[in-house]
Amino acid sequence: PIGYLAIPRDRIHETTIQGESNNPVESALLPNHVFDFENTLRELLASYLSDGYPSSTKIAQLMNISERTLARRLSKLGLTYGELVDEARFTVAKTLLKQPDAKISDVAIQAGFHDQSNFARMFRRIAGLSPREFRKAILKGNNMLSDSDKLSD
Repeated sequence: PIGYLAIPRDRIHETTIQGESNNPVESALLPNHVFDFENTLRELLASYLSDGYPSSTKIAQLMNISERTLARRLSKLGLTYGELVDEARFTVAKTLLKQPDAKISDVAIQAGFHDQSNFARMFRRIAGLSPREFRKAILKGNNMLSDSDKLSD
């Protein structure tokens, strides 16, 4: 159920389009979609959430760019680093809360929170429901938040 994709740090920030390479081996290894900065960053953030709040310095280093360049690129997308981390945390939490046997304290840890009350506050701020209320709604079949929902502040 767990996998990973190893990308050299000095290449992680590059955009790659399938079929771009003349090397047939490289072309076969490329995914069917376009790598872009935002999606790469989202995936990177999600993979580091269980370690706690990933610092922008650490993420910028992993993307092989400066912290200022990270902020500038996010600004062009109309995002801040904090919003992106909150969105990643919320997405992870939403997915895990749909599993009835997952403990809310474990969901909080996987979403990057060491304190369950901070997790509950963040979740309520974004969803308008506590994690427990969200889970009850999901189990009753009321999908109150779809996967396409975005953060709203």
